[in-house]
Amino acid sequence: MRRNECLTAVLRALDAAGVEPIIWHGGKHIRVAWHNPHGKQRSVTVPFSASDWRAVRNARADVRRLLRQDSDQQNELEQP
Repeated sequence: MRRNECLTAVLRALDAAGVEPIIWHGGKHIRVAWHNPHGKQRSVTVPFSASDWRAVRNARADVRRLLRQDSDQQNELEQP
């Protein structure tokens, strides 16, 4: 099986954040989901084959953006 660089980038970003991903394979895309600290499910869709050289960077940025939003929401709830 060929290595999917987009999927690898997404999984590394989630691993760095200490998040356990759930992976679904289907059709032409892979869905990677996880639960944030509030129990809300987050997910990103990753293509089986990248369309251009930016695909890996875009996939990683999407995950980081969602993780940052979750972190910001957590900080807002913790402030008095």
